[in-house]
Amino acid sequence: RVRYSGGVVLGRTLLHPFDDADVILGQGTLALELFEQHAEAGAAGGAGGGRVAPLSRLLVPTGGGGMAGGCCLARDAASPQTQVWAIEPEGYDDHRTSLARGERTPLSGTPATTICDALQANAPGHVTFAINSGGLAGAAAVGDADVIEAMRVAFETLKLVLEPSGALGLAALLSGQVPLRDGEGVAVVACGGNVALPDFLGLVQRERTQ
Repeated sequence: RVRYSGGVVLGRTLLHPFDDADVILGQGTLALELFEQHAEAGAAGGAGGGRVAPLSRLLVPTGGGGMAGGCCLARDAASPQTQVWAIEPEGYDDHRTSLARGERTPLSGTPATTICDALQANAPGHVTFAINSGGLAGAAAVGDADVIEAMRVAFETLKLVLEPSGALGLAALLSGQVPLRDGEGVAVVACGGNVALPDFLGLVQRERTQ
């Protein structure tokens, strides 16, 4: 139940946006679909009939860690050779900080400014970090300029409209924030188009003119 100030209980259940086992499992289904499609593409020889590289890394936009945790669980079940990386906005790299210290560590200091407003968690969840501390291969942080460039590339090349938070994984890939080797297979979670058209155009056009 949710208790508000004044002691009034409304009798409603709070569903946590990331630190909830069912939410984590639900978000992990995207990785299950991804691994299934990759296996099918490999069996078919790829879209052009060529070799499909094994999936070495999966880059996941991360705030409190629910999606990353779900992807780690799905990886364990369906693609154990794949590394899962958490990709965070600069200034909200709570997973990177916590992984480096070996414990769940809230961020301190003045809150940072980022266009990735859906991923402004100041600490990993208790449930999510229990999964991610052992499941993630690493974490990387990406700045706004790289995120905007990824939004532009997604629109012009992939015909996808991504909100800033949804473009984090692609931004990390394009900017080289995650170590990669030539020829290895990499998957990127590109999710979320919750951005108004004027805001989207203002961001991608601003980056192009700079």
